Amino acid sequence: MTYLEREGIEGLDGIEARTLRRYIRQELLGHGHSPRTVQKYYDYVSA
Repeated sequence: MTYLEREGIEGLDGIEARTLRRYIRQELLGHGHSPRTVQKYYDYVSA
């Protein structure tokens, strides 16, 4: 099950900035990525 499925989001239209921030905190930081790497990822995706 993907993160979006666990959050009950169907399709890209349901993704909000809040969803992206939660994903970053829960999934990326939780899997050993450095905060700097996560910030760069967020910057790229949110642009």
